[in-house]
Amino acid sequence: MTPILRAALLLSVVAATLAQLPKAFPQRTRGAIHSSAREIDRSQPPGERLAVISNDDYNGLYFNYYIYPRPTRLYRNLDDYRLDEKHPRTIVYATERARVMPYAAIRAEQMNGFIATPSYAPAGTHFIVPLAASFDGYPPASYTTEGWLKGRANATLTLRPRGLVKTLTINGAASFKDLVYENFGVLESGWVEVASDAPLQASFALVNRGTKSATPIALLRDVPRRPLRIASGEKLWLVNTTADPASATACGAQITLPPYAIESRAATFPCDVTGAYAFGSQKLPDGGTRFTWPDWR
Repeated sequence: MTPILRAALLLSVVAATLAQLPKAFPQRTRGAIHSSAREIDRSQPPGERLAVISNDDYNGLYFNYYIYPRPTRLYRNLDDYRLDEKHPRTIVYATERARVMPYAAIRAEQMNGFIATPSYAPAGTHFIVPLAASFDGYPPASYTTEGWLKGRANATLTLRPRGLVKTLTINGAASFKDLVYENFGVLESGWVEVASDAPLQASFALVNRGTKSATPIALLRDVPRRPLRIASGEKLWLVNTTADPASATACGAQITLPPYAIESRAATFPCDVTGAYAFGSQKLPDGGTRFTWPDWR
């Protein structure tokens, strides 16, 4: 068979397959994706390439069928999308209906269930969650801070150092798969100050959703009386909980922290830290994290 005949045969098979594609989907799904594909096509600049992420293979293929000939790039999941350095900036999330959505919103919608199990402790009316994270690393790493609050109170959560504020009314209990994004709408790291008009119980954990690992986060209330001992190879974290610059002594050096700052640095040798909220962390081979918390005695 000549190359021309082989190419013609292949094109005929592809054409026949595309022609039959709509019949493989329920009518309800066909109508929803068809209409949303037309709306998206009209809303985007001519020739704009789209990234298509689907909750299954079929919805993504079906969207592509209806939006042709607009150029697209189909991704199986968000991991594949962020691995592609040349991914299109505009993302379409193809479920039962296709939607143009930002990365963070798709990430939140796909976040099912909790990884950690709450272990409540009395938190009082004012405390600090020293590490609040929402970001994705190299796949499959995907970090969030999960949280649980129990009680009946009006609570104000402040993300530092950004200063973003969220007010909650807690009637019994509240829980968060992603403390940062659910309350402040951003993907970033910092620390969270919690103030309430009645005592609360609380539990927080840093989780890697990609490896399904979870590590409890100790709540901070006061600067510890004893130095924090950091081992070689750990990452040292320093937190300034005040609106003024603060000083700390870490590994024999004097460090000035900007207002509400959180800073980290590697400890190249065992050393002590005094004068600031401080804790240590170490990444484990399974993708989890081990923390070193201060002695409050």
